[in-house]
Amino acid sequence: MGSLPETKRSGLPSFAEQQQFMAEFPAILKGIRKQTAILQQMTKNQMALSSHQLEAIHKQNYISERLLHKVDELSKDTKVTNLLLSELIAIHRTVISEDTDGQRDFILGQAQRRVEKRK
Repeated sequence: MGSLPETKRSGLPSFAEQQQFMAEFPAILKGIRKQTAILQQMTKNQMALSSHQLEAIHKQNYISERLLHKVDELSKDTKVTNLLLSELIAIHRTVISEDTDGQRDFILGQAQRRVEKRK
C-alpha cells in the first residue's frame, strides 16, 4: 500500500518532480513578489489618479457654482434694467404724446420779449 508505485499511481508527484519543484520554487516566489510589487504600484498610481480626478471635479463644481451665482446676479440685473427701460419708454411716450406746440410757442414768445426788452 505505501510503496512507491502505489504513490505514483495515486497522482502524487515523484521525488524527482518534487525536487524540481522545490528548485523552481524560489523563482516562482520571486515572480509572485514582482507581480505583487507591480500590482501595488499600479494601485498606488490609480489612487493618485483618482485623487487628482476628484480634486478636478471639486474645482469644476466650485467654478460651476460661482458661474451659476454670477448668472443669477446677471439675470436679476437684466430684469431691473428691463424694468427701467420700460419706465423710460413709458415716460418718453407720455412726453411725445402731449401737445408740445403750445409750450414751444410760449417759450418762443418769452424769448422774443426778453430780446425786445434788451433793445
